Amino acid sequence: VKSYIHLMTEGHHGRRWRSAVLLGLVGVASLACSQLEEGPRGLDLRGHQVAPLNTQATATTLIFVRSDCPISNRYAPEMQRLHDEYDPAGMQFYLVYPDPDETPESIQRHTVDYNLSAEVLRDPAHELVDHVEATVTPSAAVF
Repeated sequence: VKSYIHLMTEGHHGRRWRSAVLLGLVGVASLACSQLEEGPRGLDLRGHQVAPLNTQATATTLIFVRSDCPISNRYAPEMQRLHDEYDPAGMQFYLVYPDPDETPESIQRHTVDYNLSAEVLRDPAHELVDHVEATVTPSAAVF
């Protein structure tokens, strides 16, 4: 008695099955490689994935903040000043909100209240946090 797997790999139907499995594996490998090439990702306020390190910018700065962090809020004018000074020179700035419970609406309100105009990313899965090993807010990483 031949096993089911063995039967599926024999003959004309077996070739189709092997081809389907091979194509599936190639597809999964391609997706995994493209995600590795893009680097860690966050979410914009509309929920779209963004790979901030996959850019043509001169440099990329990730600033990790929380809307309820008094130190982050105290540094808001300085974060905005740096953005205003270096953004025209091609440096990309992102404010990264790592708290998974923070809503896009509360983040938007925070950026308005503190006059922050850098691009915003949510990092609920902590891909960016883990990549830069951020442990406190505010923290910054320049690439």
